[in-house]
Amino acid sequence: MIRTCMKGLAGLGALLLVSACATTIEPDGRLDSARALVSEASAYGTSSDAYTSASSYLDQAAAAYEDGDANDYYNSIELTEAYAHLAIAEGEFAEADSALSSLRSEFDTISADAASCTEELSACQADFSDFTSARLASDLAIISGAMKCERTGGEDGSVKLACQGLNFGFESASLGVATDARLSAMAAFMEQYPDAAVKVVGHTDTSGPESVNMELSEARAQTVVDFLTEAGVDASRLSMEGKGEAEPIADNNTRAGRMKNRRVDFVISSLE
Repeated sequence: MIRTCMKGLAGLGALLLVSACATTIEPDGRLDSARALVSEASAYGTSSDAYTSASSYLDQAAAAYEDGDANDYYNSIELTEAYAHLAIAEGEFAEADSALSSLRSEFDTISADAASCTEELSACQADFSDFTSARLASDLAIISGAMKCERTGGEDGSVKLACQGLNFGFESASLGVATDARLSAMAAFMEQYPDAAVKVVGHTDTSGPESVNMELSEARAQTVVDFLTEAGVDASRLSMEGKGEAEPIADNNTRAGRMKNRRVDFVISSLE
């Protein structure tokens, strides 16, 4: 009986010893780390549910540490860390979302400015196009007058100048009197419009055989091309063609009409 009691007391002593060990929490620095983590989370605001939970579990962990309740302490520490990390993540997301909203606002502002600039540019381009068209019409009128040309427009945007002021002698490809000054006006026009290409077309009256007239019209066109080239126009911008007697603009039965038909036309490529 005594031996049995002694065994019972020994068992009770062991139980009390285990119980005493369970109430001892070795310092591990986790409580301080948890406090630092909650403090970091507070920088993003203290009104979120995650921060409130982290702060509450931190208080619970501190109390458990003081009481030596290891289970409650470690559970509270884990929950404190989890909610603190969540609070930090939510704070970082909120900052990123705010930055994104700011960028979107800036983008909208830039887009609006770009749209305004595009409208202004379109208006300026339209004004410039109108100015260019008006200047071209004026210059063509000047050169038509200087060279005594009739001006017509083609469907492809080209301009044809039928120049009666460039007369040639009878059965001749030599330029007549005062022709040099008139052709110089064409050279100056081409210098002013460097994108323009010009086709020179020679014509004759009906005097002489048709085959001879074809060769003569080509020679007249070549004479003009040679003049313009010598005046500084790039040869790559010039081409020539002879039409012979095929396209008269006046009556070949009169001397005045035949003189008008001995001419050169200029077909200027579209400048629009």
